[in-house]
Amino acid sequence: MKRLLLIILFASQLSGCAGLGALALGSIVYYTSSQHKVATVNIKAKADNVYRVAVDTIENNTELEITSKNERERVIELVKETTKDSYAVSIKISKLDAGHSQLILASDARIDTDSHIASMKQGIFRICNELKVECHLSKS
Repeated sequence: MKRLLLIILFASQLSGCAGLGALALGSIVYYTSSQHKVATVNIKAKADNVYRVAVDTIENNTELEITSKNERERVIELVKETTKDSYAVSIKISKLDAGHSQLILASDARIDTDSHIASMKQGIFRICNELKVECHLSKS
């Protein structure tokens, strides 16, 4: 799990505040390596609100279990365990400015299945829907 947090921190340094101008709001961008999948999205919502919605969304999904959360840092660590999949996920929500935040989701990619990728997308879309903000897959 610590490795996933390092990936999140690295991704946030790459995309940081400058990403708000370069990356369209609501545009979900994926990065994949041999060991991790990372998704980022800039959201027009306060970081604390995004964090609360993310926690509520995860807690209402019976396939997910929060293993740790840090409200001050807005970090959530969880695992997904089903008969088909089992993997770890770390989520970090960063404040870009007073009304915008960035959600970074990093997942263990040892299991490379379509359902794994679909779960990541569905989670982000659920959070966006709860916040009533539009999110879409990046075209790039």
